[in-house]
This record gives sequence, structure tokens and C-alpha cells, in this order.
Amino acid sequence: MIRGAEITEAAAVAERKAARDVVVCGQNLKDNYALAQRIERTANGNCKAYPPHHVMGPGAMFHFHADPRPPDGHCFYETTKRKAKKAKKNP
Repeated sequence: MIRGAEITEAAAVAERKAARDVVVCGQNLKDNYALAQRIERTANGNCKAYPPHHVMGPGAMFHFHADPRPPDGHCFYETTKRKAKKAKKNP
């Protein structure tokens, strides 16, 4: 997961309504979890928490998505050991 520009909660809800991925970043696991869940519920109603899908590799993150699906997409959130990577700057 690549960290993009910081957006508001309302913008994150709009991204999820459009079936795009978002990631909640921060130092506090409980806050990240709660905000990711709130974004997903606001955007799509019912949601379910999932652990990282290991088939996605070592950078996979904990996340929520709509339940039932569709829409596609995920609301990822950082934990103490799993962080979104910063985008590389163009030279």
C-alpha cells in the first residue's frame, strides 16, 4: 500500500463510495481501526474487518471492506508493524 496525499474523512468516504482503496495512517492503532471502520460503514453500510491477505505479499495490511460485496476496494489501516509506504519522489 502506497501512502497518498492526506485527505479529509469526507473525501475518504467519497473514495470508498467510488470503490477505490484508502488507507488510514497514524500512530494509534485503536484510532486507525475506529476511523477505518467508520469510513467503511459510512460509505457502504455493513462492513467486515479482515487481516492481511498474505498472498498479497509482506506489505499487505489489515483492512475493512463492504459486507456483502460489491463495491470493490478496501479501507486499509496502519498498525504498529504494518505501515503504508511513502510514495517515491520523482527526481
